[in-house]
Amino acid sequence: MNFSKFISRLANEPSRTGLPLAEHFVLSEAKPPLAVLMAEAVHEARVALEVHSAFCRSGFTSPLAPYPICIGRHAPEVVENYMRAVKLTLTDRTFQKVREIVDSGGLGYYVYYFPTPCARAIDFITSYAYLPPEQYFEKVCTNLDIARLVQAWASLLSKLLVLDFVPSSRESQRSGNCFDENNAVLTGGIVDLGSIAHVAHRSDEWIRECLAMSFDVLSSMVVRLSGGLGADPTDTAHLKNQIQRSLIEIVREEIRGIGHVNPLVTEYLNRAGFTGD
Repeated sequence: MNFSKFISRLANEPSRTGLPLAEHFVLSEAKPPLAVLMAEAVHEARVALEVHSAFCRSGFTSPLAPYPICIGRHAPEVVENYMRAVKLTLTDRTFQKVREIVDSGGLGYYVYYFPTPCARAIDFITSYAYLPPEQYFEKVCTNLDIARLVQAWASLLSKLLVLDFVPSSRESQRSGNCFDENNAVLTGGIVDLGSIAHVAHRSDEWIRECLAMSFDVLSSMVVRLSGGLGADPTDTAHLKNQIQRSLIEIVREEIRGIGHVNPLVTEYLNRAGFTGD
């Protein structure tokens, strides 16, 4: 991998916050660009193991998600080589923040197996971001089956909810989400499972907030990926509401076919299905 090329690309590519992606990771998510902190590697692997174990115990087909293989800590010389490379691209302020973040926990690595090609929604979005909306939508129609992808992501979300997991929480909001465009995979799976949390011992208020956030993130990602499905850009909010209603209906039907689910999930699906929340 040409590291300098990729870090330069991140330094010039805008993020959803308006910052260049490299600075977004550092200043908004407290992550080093193109690297993983040791604590994050441990957390990602642990959550992935918990999710796969829960699916296996339940008899569900394994989710299209990372299978952990190993984690480890990078040697000091690797860390210093990384720091020299990012210093050439980042502003002094951002570089100092990276230094603080890395010094506090060290850089690690996380090796996992993913059973399909791992192109993410963001890869498609950025590949055609230069096109006018009409031409971008043509690329969507030619290259993606949005209805199939929505069904796959909604089915995965349904099973997570049945197993008492939520994919989004207030705690993970800053560091990313497994169903946002950076982590939703174009074969219908997800990566970077660190945002997933179990609902055990959580308050009803926390669970309700997580449910609302989960559907909001997924519906927002679908709108961005699909280019608004060719709709007038000024009507994005209405489109997102429609997509969210469709997701809720799919999840409700999936759960009805599976069986028992936390009553708060049923409450949310019934309320949101009528109000469009």
